[in-house]
Amino acid sequence: MDPPPPDDFDPYSLLEDQAYTGDDDGDEGDEDSDAHGHRECTEDRPESPGGNKAPEITDSTHEDSMYERVFSIVLSLIRPPKDASPAQLRTAAVSLSWAVGLLYVILAIACGWASSIGLSNLASAVTELRGEVGDIRPSVYGMTIRDLHRSICNAENLDDRLTLNAQLQAEKVKYERVVGLPYLLPPCPVRP
Repeated sequence: MDPPPPDDFDPYSLLEDQAYTGDDDGDEGDEDSDAHGHRECTEDRPESPGGNKAPEITDSTHEDSMYERVFSIVLSLIRPPKDASPAQLRTAAVSLSWAVGLLYVILAIACGWASSIGLSNLASAVTELRGEVGDIRPSVYGMTIRDLHRSICNAENLDDRLTLNAQLQAEKVKYERVVGLPYLLPPCPVRP
């Protein structure tokens, strides 16, 4: 706690001696000087912890673009290591030749040069195969529906019939979704 001021203390006398210079009134002087521009009062002050400048930001790998990173990875795969032994040099040469060969194959397919060996009709073959697979599904669903119907007709237990009927209804829904028409079944034959 501060000691009390003397009895003859006039607070207004302080205002006449020096004016308040805050940050908001456009202080154009040096920050380390007092209101009159004297620097003596700040010489004894300890340095502030935030007085150091920020460290300089350097370029790092996370600031590179994706293409530069991919390119550097590819180069690291085919570049021989520093101070490499003869075995490491042979390995680097083989990986380089594989990379160049793969590049030639990719260019041949992309430019259509591989049509002489039958790679040009690959997309049409996939489309044709999809069409054939689409024709097989209704027949598979139909066979499953007939087998389940036969099992329901031959089932002895009510619980078995209910379980098989649930499976039958699921297969009928799949068949109707593919074909667009419901699968009609005859009633079970009457047992003697």
